[in-house]
Order: sequence, then structure tokens, then C-alpha cells
Amino acid sequence: AEFVGVVDDIAKRQFLLNQYSAAEASYQQALSLHMGLTIHDERQKAVLSAGIYHQLGMVAQHQRRWAQAERYYLQALELLITTNSLYNQACTYHQLGMLAQEQRQWEQAERYYQQALDIFITTNDRYSQASPYHQLARVAEEQRQWEKAERYYQQALEICIAFDDRHDQARIYNGLGRVAQEQQQREQAERYYQQALEIYITFD
Repeated sequence: AEFVGVVDDIAKRQFLLNQYSAAEASYQQALSLHMGLTIHDERQKAVLSAGIYHQLGMVAQHQRRWAQAERYYLQALELLITTNSLYNQACTYHQLGMLAQEQRQWEQAERYYQQALDIFITTNDRYSQASPYHQLARVAEEQRQWEKAERYYQQALEICIAFDDRHDQARIYNGLGRVAQEQQQREQAERYYQQALEIYITFD
């Protein structure tokens, strides 16, 4: 089990160094070794396997191997649904949303983000709701659905303010600035951009 952890850790470092082929090989090795372990119960084994599949999905996604990434994420999701691991399910739905968004599959992306959001709402995980709200805003923005985008940005912003997440507030103010600018609301756009700028200056 410790050896599996070491191999998994190596894979993470390779991924961060953009050594994608090596990272994939290491994750596959970790998965193979993990499946041979007998110290975990079936639920724990499934959850840990899902984590490795999720990481394999991210490796494939960074290489723009969309179909392979989707297969890995869906393998992870299947295991997480079986084990009722709600938080991890939401994270995988969110990643599937990002995968669809990168391929400009807006409706599919929106569905996945909404599934992630629904889980975070069900589990009363308020802070985690900000991320799917933000991504739903981006998807709406890409489709020029300005009112919808603004509504999602404002919901994300409300959460980030409540949790004093200043850096994400800046990203959201920037998004709100873009939405206002596209609607020719120049003074409002300027105010939003100024708010984002002030935060970025504070964080140097």
C-alpha cells in the first residue's frame, strides 16, 4: 500500500512537470498495484481506484485526448456512484463539465456543472458551490446569454465574499466586467474591472 502511494506521488509530480506519458504510465502502475491489494475493503478499494481514474482523466485531458479523458472520468464516476461518494462524484462531474467546455459542448458542460452543483447543494457544501456557479457563468457567457451569466457570477461572488475568498472574487469581478462590457454598460464594466484590479494589486 505504501508502494502504491509512492508511485501515485511520482505520477502527480510527473503530471505537474507536464511529463504526461510518464505520468500516465505511473498512474497505470499504481492502479494495477492497488487492484492487487487485499488490505482494503471493497468500498475503500473502489474509492481509491476512482481517484486514480480521475487523475488519468486529467492527464488525458491535458493532452487534448478528449475521448480517452471522458472514458477515465466515467470509470471514476461509476465507482463513486456505487460507493455513494458524493463529494468526489461532484468533483468528477465538474471535471467532465470542464472537458465538455473545452470542446465547446455547451449544453453538455452545463448539465455536468449543474450535477456537481446539485450535489454540493444537497450536501450543504456552500463554499464548493462557488466553482460550478462560476463555470456555469462562463458557459452562459460563451453563448452570449448575458443575464444568465451575470446571475451565475453574482451567485458565485456572494459565496466568495461570505468565505472571504478574495482571489476568486477578483476573477468573478473580471467576468462581470466582461459581461457588462458586452452589454455596452461601460460604467458598470469599469467599476467591476476596478474592483478586480484592486484585489490583484493587494495580492501583488
